Amino acid sequence: MKPFFSKLFFHGTLCLLIATIFLYGSYVKSTESLTPDFRELPTNFISNSVCFNSKLEHAKASGKPADANCLVLGSSISLNNIDAGLLSQKNKQTVYNFSSWGLKPYQSYQLLKSLDRKIAPKQLIIAFNNTDFGRDNKQISYATIYDFIFNNSLLNRLQCFFEHFNIQDFVSDWALRSNFSRRDNVYQSLRFDAHGSILLNAHNFQYSKDIQPLVYHDTTGYPVFQAGIDSIANFCAKRNIQLLLVYSPWKKEVLTPDKISEIKTVSNRLENRYKKSFLDLSSLPIESRYFVDGGHLYKNGATILSEKVSNYLQKGKI
Repeated sequence: MKPFFSKLFFHGTLCLLIATIFLYGSYVKSTESLTPDFRELPTNFISNSVCFNSKLEHAKASGKPADANCLVLGSSISLNNIDAGLLSQKNKQTVYNFSSWGLKPYQSYQLLKSLDRKIAPKQLIIAFNNTDFGRDNKQISYATIYDFIFNNSLLNRLQCFFEHFNIQDFVSDWALRSNFSRRDNVYQSLRFDAHGSILLNAHNFQYSKDIQPLVYHDTTGYPVFQAGIDSIANFCAKRNIQLLLVYSPWKKEVLTPDKISEIKTVSNRLENRYKKSFLDLSSLPIESRYFVDGGHLYKNGATILSEKVSNYLQKGKI
């Protein structure tokens, strides 16, 4: 029996060593750093989006979603263009930005439902532009989200980590977080501020060679967008939550008369459907130097947009 356990220990140690070497080699190749950043180890694989998973960790650590009077939801348009800290300060309430890359309205609705037992916001803000129309390939285990954020048991943490775990995602997420989680001047920044927003710094800003900067999207996929917003609107109406939809502006250089007409058509539809719950800032004259690309804003641009939202809320128009 003793030789058996000796062999078992030997082979187990050998497998662990090989796995460690593989992980380390993959990490170094992806980050070009010989020193692993253990602060950025992923703790969950609830979705196939490193940004969404990182946001869940931030929400869990901050504890703000449960206390928020106002939630901001949506894609990177909400994440980068809405300064939740500014809204919190100016409107004298707790605001948390729960947005993440590519989060469509139908996904935001499912996220709201998954947290319904714990959250009780008075207001919900969704900023968007045409990139939010249609669907994407994000896969999210909504049933796991509530326990991950609000259940701190060791068993639950292990379940959230291993439920959708695979080596490839672990290495890629760890590398991406190590490269971008503490920087605010990169396109893939994961530097959430205290209120959950990511405000991009224009100084020495760096684009990624692997990601195409945002360009204008047409209105293909609008029916899917509207269906998702309708679901959110019904959710809010049943819970007496004030909903505000904010149509974020495009950089003027990407617009043509046809595109402007397209945007106006969408604005008219939304205004007719959602009345005072729709704030049309699609033509807000923000200088081009405040745009990261066609639709994302640097911090200075986000300040301009967020002040407009703050003023609208203060006037009590919704």
